[in-house]
Amino acid sequence: AQPMLNIRRWVRDLEHERGVLNISYFPGFPYADIPHTTFTIIVTTDNNPEQARELAARIGNHLWSIREEFRVRP
Repeated sequence: AQPMLNIRRWVRDLEHERGVLNISYFPGFPYADIPHTTFTIIVTTDNNPEQARELAARIGNHLWSIREEFRVRP
């Protein structure tokens, strides 16, 4: 369940920030038959694109910083 469980909790907390309507994230699938899979992050705010970009970047930067925790080791 880790590290996704911590990500899920953190994103849920971020959704409670003023002006945030929704945060969706779609983790890549490491067993895909393509070499590069990745997260997709979508932040919806109440007409505040700068806030949406900042939160998406914050989440993305955090995911990048813990990328080794997602490495698949069969």
